[in-house]
Amino acid sequence: MNHDEYEWQAQESALDGERRQRERSGDDPLVVRDRVIAAALAQAPAQQLPADFAAQVARKVQSLVELDTRFEQRVQTLLLAALALGVATVAVIYGAEWVQSGTRLMSGGANGSLHWLVAGSTCIGLSWLFARAQTTPVQPPAGLRRH
Repeated sequence: MNHDEYEWQAQESALDGERRQRERSGDDPLVVRDRVIAAALAQAPAQQLPADFAAQVARKVQSLVELDTRFEQRVQTLLLAALALGVATVAVIYGAEWVQSGTRLMSGGANGSLHWLVAGSTCIGLSWLFARAQTTPVQPPAGLRRH
């Protein structure tokens, strides 16, 4: 018996033991743990939820999302600054070699420049298409639309 099946058997045994009000003394520790959970779930909550419980949870989740978004924006800004610093460092250290390499690469004739133009255009076009696909709402099939 694998672990998942063993866990499932313990849960089923706990539910059955709670339903039948069996003695807990000889139970496996997993069954005892699950019986405590089953007993708690079988009872009504000690106090009722407030009428605006869903709205409170939604506000709390929204504030967490906003906090997470602010954190991501700060990390993104920090990473962009590190990238800019790295590019500036490389440009200072290897500036002359960099310019020569770029010049050699682009001066591979009309064919060399054309490859870079096609590659750049393809990247820009695919980025635009993917961004547009993410913002375009998907319409359900005609038979499933609400009227």
